[in-house]
Amino acid sequence: MSKKVILSLKDFEKLPKYSTEISVGKTKGEIDGLLYDMKVKKTAWITEGDQSILLFTIEAIIGGQKVELTFRLSPTLIYVRKKVHEGGHSVEKILPELKASWRLFYDLLEKKLVSIRYGITSIEAEFMSSLVVPISQTETATLGELMENGKVLPALENRPEEPRADRKTVDADYKVKEGAED
Repeated sequence: MSKKVILSLKDFEKLPKYSTEISVGKTKGEIDGLLYDMKVKKTAWITEGDQSILLFTIEAIIGGQKVELTFRLSPTLIYVRKKVHEGGHSVEKILPELKASWRLFYDLLEKKLVSIRYGITSIEAEFMSSLVVPISQTETATLGELMENGKVLPALENRPEEPRADRKTVDADYKVKEGAED
């Protein structure tokens, strides 16, 4: 599910790309191009109501095994409070700004994908919250959705509260604290 944000006109005008004339369709095509350049073989766009969802699947080597990872993303939809004149009155309305929403989504994806391409980060690190995982035989969710809904992942349930004995503890001056073992 996409996130929705309502901004004042003043805050909206501070956003980069707020006055873009590039259509949503053209932006989606540019996103497809970014994914193609990254050698992503499987992509799909799904529309649910006013939401557009991007799905893409990549192959990754995890634990020495080749696996397919599917990610689900959608743009944050930006709405703006604007005063409009209707019937001789000034009325405040909340209006969608789809072109700006999509350009910001494109910019975010582009920066992440360029960072991945040049080895600055990994696809798993950049898109982990968007990783699709099965939650039943017929349902999926992203890791981010599970976290937002309070569904704690098993790996996080038993986190140690104390530092592990096999790790060195370092103080602010980057010196090994006394008592830490090698």
